[in-house]
Amino acid sequence: MELIVKQISKEEASSLLIPYHYLTKESKGFRSGYNYGAFVNDKLLAVCIFHNPSVPEMVKGCFGLGRKEQKGIFELGRLVKYPDASIILSQFVATGIKQLREVTEVKAILSYADSRYHIGYIYQAVNFK
Repeated sequence: MELIVKQISKEEASSLLIPYHYLTKESKGFRSGYNYGAFVNDKLLAVCIFHNPSVPEMVKGCFGLGRKEQKGIFELGRLVKYPDASIILSQFVATGIKQLREVTEVKAILSYADSRYHIGYIYQAVNFK
């Protein structure tokens, strides 16, 4: 089973995000950006999306950077997998980050764990604090 990670369209990302991601199900929408998909045998099994920070004031608080100084700061805005998929999400996210760095400057990536739904173990496994 070879895992292929590649950039995908918003439409492709929607096929997993809308039915399976808790926030996307509630809102019926999501911010697109650098969208990555994990494929096995040409089947999309997971999606992660990196985009500009949703709350620029958070970047100012974390890094002291004003809105015009935030180039290279991203947010991991969505991460979801097909429920029965047996893939290592931390490996997928790490590969997505590596590919993101190949196409744009990355200074930092922010991510949030919504404790109503999860603890953030995948983020911790990729060394998010």
